[in-house]
Amino acid sequence: MPLAAYATETAPNTFPRLPVRTGENVAVVLTSHPDEKAHLRHLTALRSHPVARDEVLLGIEREGTPAP
Repeated sequence: MPLAAYATETAPNTFPRLPVRTGENVAVVLTSHPDEKAHLRHLTALRSHPVARDEVLLGIEREGTPAP
């Protein structure tokens, strides 16, 4: 079950006291599962989805960040 999804805000920073990293794109999705079996089913489905498998997960691995 998705709890939240966040993506990079590309608008200029109008609050200069807040440090903001520019030139990077980030997406974060937070999910919840009722139990470990449901979580494993989700991971299996994610790994079998062509876009997730061939683009998202490979990008995560390429950047040296552990896969979800």
